[in-house]
Amino acid sequence: MSGGRLLTLDEQIEHLKAKGITFQSYTEDAAKHFLSEHNYLTKVSAYRKNYTQHPAGPNQGKYVRLDFAHLVDLSTIDMHLRYLILDLCLDIEHSIKTFLINDALANPDEDGYHIVDKFLQYHPDFLDEADRKMQDSYCHDFYFNNRDHLPLWVLMEVISFGELISLYKLYYSIYPDRPAPFSGKLLDNVRNLRNASAHSNCLICHLNREGKINKVALTKASIAFPWMTTSYRRRYIRKQFTQDFTVLLMAHKSLVTSEGLHTKAREKLRNLFFKRMRRHSNYYSRNPSITEAYNYCRKIILLYFN
Repeated sequence: MSGGRLLTLDEQIEHLKAKGITFQSYTEDAAKHFLSEHNYLTKVSAYRKNYTQHPAGPNQGKYVRLDFAHLVDLSTIDMHLRYLILDLCLDIEHSIKTFLINDALANPDEDGYHIVDKFLQYHPDFLDEADRKMQDSYCHDFYFNNRDHLPLWVLMEVISFGELISLYKLYYSIYPDRPAPFSGKLLDNVRNLRNASAHSNCLICHLNREGKINKVALTKASIAFPWMTTSYRRRYIRKQFTQDFTVLLMAHKSLVTSEGLHTKAREKLRNLFFKRMRRHSNYYSRNPSITEAYNYCRKIILLYFN
């Protein structure tokens, strides 16, 4: 959409060309097919924000060395990245649930009901919301059979990822003497990345965008990665995607204890970052925003592997 109305496919191509986007590696006919069958203009063109624009002259405002093929490739990589991140987040979610239940079992001050009562005090609308959501849920009977006196092991099956993180933080605030396997504040970064992936938001459409600075994340990253200088940390950890991605791998490494899940995660990371992302590396050789972010992520992944 542009100028308050929908554009035809021909108009979409002209709109992109007016922005300086070329069709040398991807023909206009192929682009029309892609925009009609595989993706849509708003989503594909979002990745242009990783490119600079001519500051002056006859091409002022037009993008520098940006071909439609680059946008297609970035949108495809982003799709694979979202699937990968969701897989890692599912591993983390399951591991948090397993850890909390096992920790409660080993906690002489916890019976599995006390923590739920505390959780419901902080979330007074939870049961009403759960009543509505569980009507068509696969957990319908499990939930309603225990609804009036909800134990921890049932709550685990019906809460969202965000609510699980709230429960995690609450548990370790009530029992501060019990060591948490990972920072609850850092899990907010994982939640943000998980939600964006689940809603099919573009993750790498603006790699230079700075997110909310998480001082805990910066400190943790410094400890985990001693090679990371202050200037390097400011350059990448302050940026939304690279900060969230760093925390995601830190959380997966710390929380997931299954070697089988780690093996699968390493395989998926290797296939995407070391194979698929390099397929058209020549597209980005003159784009520091993309190449530097990629090289940073490779370092983090290699450390995860080790």
